[in-house]
Amino acid sequence: VLGALDDKIELNRRMNATLEAMARALFQSWFVDFDPVRAKLDGRQPVGMDATTAEMFPAAFQNSSLGPIPNGWSVRDLGAMADFDKGLSYKGEGLADEGGMPMVNLGCFTGRGIFNADRVKRYKGDYRRRHVVRAGDLVIANTDMTQNRVIIGSPALVPELNGTKEFLFTHHVFAARFRADSEIWRRYVYFTLLKPEFREIAEGFSTGTTVLALPRDGLANYSLCLPPMPLLHAFEKHVSPMLAAVEANRAQSRTLATLRDTLLPKLLNGEVSVSKGDST
Repeated sequence: VLGALDDKIELNRRMNATLEAMARALFQSWFVDFDPVRAKLDGRQPVGMDATTAEMFPAAFQNSSLGPIPNGWSVRDLGAMADFDKGLSYKGEGLADEGGMPMVNLGCFTGRGIFNADRVKRYKGDYRRRHVVRAGDLVIANTDMTQNRVIIGSPALVPELNGTKEFLFTHHVFAARFRADSEIWRRYVYFTLLKPEFREIAEGFSTGTTVLALPRDGLANYSLCLPPMPLLHAFEKHVSPMLAAVEANRAQSRTLATLRDTLLPKLLNGEVSVSKGDST
């Protein structure tokens, strides 16, 4: 019984790894390597793309501050799209095992864009509304306690956890507060911050000998190459089902893990028995 639960959790993990890799690969192809534009330049039809989407890509490049980018695309600093709030400087006595508010902290970041819900803490102390994020918000780690620089600058999208949609976040975390005209770029920015190029920049901005810190300027001054809005909508149409499936799998895995952890002591002490043909 426990093995079957573990097998399903592992299957969900592998499915999610595949879905996340597919979404990142699509972003890389369209918005980093510009594969459809290069294909059209060579007189080829972009691979794996319908004619309507292919028509949205130009067949030429233009010069920009970032180098050659597709014709008609723009460059914009991240600071012109969003502000970055630092979270709650919390007191240790406010931490609790139960009750209070769930709190996003440095342990929730994996360095791969995956949110580790198992590391969410709970806090019963005082806080202000600016220390609150909602499910779907973009958060970025601004601190790294190690010298390998895996976490610093790492982005994550806050998931909904067991119906909870509001969370605190600590001073080790930035919350991206997108302006009204830029909110639609939230997921695009998330994928941008996963690029190896940004990881190198985040590491370069990091200061400190024992604790690495990423200043706001390291984010605000970062320039993005932005496609026209129809292409952004086309990208969202492709990746939204993938990311929704990832969240559904993670939620199911959390439920299965809770069931497994609840069953284990009951099986060991004989409170629950499992035998062949036993329907209980």
